[in-house]
Amino acid sequence: MQDTEVYANWLESRRLIISQLAATEASIHELGVRIDAYSEVSREKTLEIANRAEAAIADLRISVAGRELLILFSSGAIGLMTGGLAAAVVEVLVHQLGR
Repeated sequence: MQDTEVYANWLESRRLIISQLAATEASIHELGVRIDAYSEVSREKTLEIANRAEAAIADLRISVAGRELLILFSSGAIGLMTGGLAAAVVEVLVHQLGR
């Protein structure tokens, strides 16, 4: 009788262990699915941020190029004005000294 009871207890323990192992396996699988989903969302957000950063960098480069062009034209205009003014001053001095 005792052997039968021990065997029944062993079978019940075995059944509970197998049930717990199955539940653990299901939990691990569910966790894997969640991790994959979070990884995908993270990957998408990273790509979105990278695309925004690239667009901002491109806009910044265009802005810098525009400023460089403006500075170049301004420098040229200042050079022309300074040269013209210097030529006018020399012309006035030559004309005044020539009298």
